[in-house]
Amino acid sequence: LFCNVNRTIVRDSEGVPRVLKNVRVVLEDIEDSVKEFAQQFATQQEALLQCLQYSEDPADPMRLHMSEKFAEARPQLARLESQCSVCRNGYASVLSYFSHPGMKTSDFVLLWDNLFVPGDLIMSRPDSVLRREIFPCFFKPQVAPTLQSFLVLWDLKLPDERVGSPASVAQLVARSRTTALARRQPRGAARITPAAKHFAKCFRGRVLAKRDSQEEEPPHQLDSKAGAS
Repeated sequence: LFCNVNRTIVRDSEGVPRVLKNVRVVLEDIEDSVKEFAQQFATQQEALLQCLQYSEDPADPMRLHMSEKFAEARPQLARLESQCSVCRNGYASVLSYFSHPGMKTSDFVLLWDNLFVPGDLIMSRPDSVLRREIFPCFFKPQVAPTLQSFLVLWDLKLPDERVGSPASVAQLVARSRTTALARRQPRGAARITPAAKHFAKCFRGRVLAKRDSQEEEPPHQLDSKAGAS
């Protein structure tokens, strides 16, 4: 959905920069193009049949080549019409789910894009963040925005906290070896993890608290013990 929106920065009549959005692929335009193409195909096929009626030569190039080409194109056109119908049915079910029947695809796409990628929010970001983070993720035609790019856009994560490109297998192996060498301990030494340290600290605190409570007994308990003796 976000890849279907073309975003550019333009200046209005007062010279103020703003984000201009256009939907690249509109389902209604595709349906009109497919219908027009089907009508042209039927017209040209009828014209071909009329031409072949006046030619009885079996070696006529029109009869040998054009008839075969039209026969090959007919199932492809039928498949295109079927795919267009499937897209329309799927889009109608989406509109029914949101209780917005009859809404154009361009309005639907821009509705969600303005919600998650508002133009005012883009223009409010610093120029350095725009050039380094926002433009490469939201203004290139074939780049899909990631979760990290949305977090940076909404100022929920600093740009330097972004996750880098996935490391290769060799880099992962080298990193694991380096980590293993750094954490290598002498033979027989117990490995103390942070969790073990935490539980040991809690257990030690409970033992010390219990020992202190036994050492500092109340005075009436001491007197009772002395009277009994």
